[in-house]
Amino acid sequence: SKVHAADDGLALTPPMGWYPWNEFGQEPQNEKLIKEIVDALVASGMRDAGYQYIGPDEGICFYRHDKGILTTNLERYPSGLRGLGDYIHARGLKYALYADAGTRTCSKAMPGTKGHEFEDMRQFAEWRADYIKIDWCNTEGMDIVKAYTKLHDGQHAAGRPMVHSLCSWGEGKPWLWAAAVGHMWRTTGDICGPGQEDWPRAMKIAFFNETLHPWAGPGHWNDPDMMIAGMDGLSEIQNRSFFSLWCMMAAPLMAGNDLRR
Repeated sequence: SKVHAADDGLALTPPMGWYPWNEFGQEPQNEKLIKEIVDALVASGMRDAGYQYIGPDEGICFYRHDKGILTTNLERYPSGLRGLGDYIHARGLKYALYADAGTRTCSKAMPGTKGHEFEDMRQFAEWRADYIKIDWCNTEGMDIVKAYTKLHDGQHAAGRPMVHSLCSWGEGKPWLWAAAVGHMWRTTGDICGPGQEDWPRAMKIAFFNETLHPWAGPGHWNDPDMMIAGMDGLSEIQNRSFFSLWCMMAAPLMAGNDLRR
């Protein structure tokens, strides 16, 4: 079967980086927070260890201009989303952004890509994104394979290689088809609520994800969600055990803790 990564050579190993959702959720995300975490990622040595993708997760980053174009929320991101990307790239890192395949994002605070797949992928390319997480909220009546395929086609048309991180939480069994249109796909629901590490849920996810190993490989990975290692409430043994399991599963390693601490 076809593997999308054969076209662009991206994610030949599981992507590594940091995303804000597990620790912060939506409301605290803004330019200042992301930049502080970028600086902490570099200072801690994580960048040199291979953690490279970083940026806002589901938040309040952009709105749709009356001409249909995605436009930065300048109150939260005064440098613009292009400016934030420039800051990230200047530090030798890669820029991650978030979108949704439906009509709105999960909280409905931002527009989804439905009906604007090509324009939005062009806008993400103009903002110089290197990685895009695509959620599956507010997608009633949509065909999941067609929807993610259209976003893949839009990214190809935009001409900027981007890791596509599909986030349907296992809906539609993406391990069976998503390698052709993306680089990684969530296999289960969220690992925790913002700021609420959930060890039993993490272990449940690991045991389910482990059964899917035949579908993963270079450029196409099962994603059991972002890491909870380093969040409040976990012991050192739990942190090490969690990290070891995610490595054994060849999972993307997206840190989710407050790196400033």
